[in-house]
Amino acid sequence: MNIEALKAIELGIPLWQMAFCVALISLFMLFGKDKHCISVSLVFFLYWGFFHNRIKLHELFGSSPFFMTSYIVCAIILFFLILISFFIKE
Repeated sequence: MNIEALKAIELGIPLWQMAFCVALISLFMLFGKDKHCISVSLVFFLYWGFFHNRIKLHELFGSSPFFMTSYIVCAIILFFLILISFFIKE
């Protein structure tokens, strides 16, 4: 895979979604819910990185099995890490 092609990728994020994410994280931080802040940020990053920009990513990577497999593996690992973090007492 060409590293220069990866550096040239520009993905768009709607302003209202960014504001909603910042508002949620700020609200959780005010109430001392650190785990919720991390969960919200990771969910939004996965959404913006894949679902919102799926058309552009599909144009860039085509039907690359490596891209889909790596995304699904990362999402599953992230889901289980978030799930485990809610059961660990601080």
